[in-house]
Amino acid sequence: MLDHFLFILVGVLSGLASLALFLWFLTKLRPKIIISDNIAYDDVEIEGTKNIVSVLKL
Repeated sequence: MLDHFLFILVGVLSGLASLALFLWFLTKLRPKIIISDNIAYDDVEIEGTKNIVSVLKL
């Protein structure tokens, strides 16, 4: 009976460790995004629909 408890405990702990490692890896893959202050907006009307076009000046 103690062997079953030990197997379950090892399985749960290894699952938590692999989840923590996976989440840490995902945070390293997150793109670094910087939003520019130089964004120009222009109202464009196409076929009766008014659209806003933003242009990024990098």
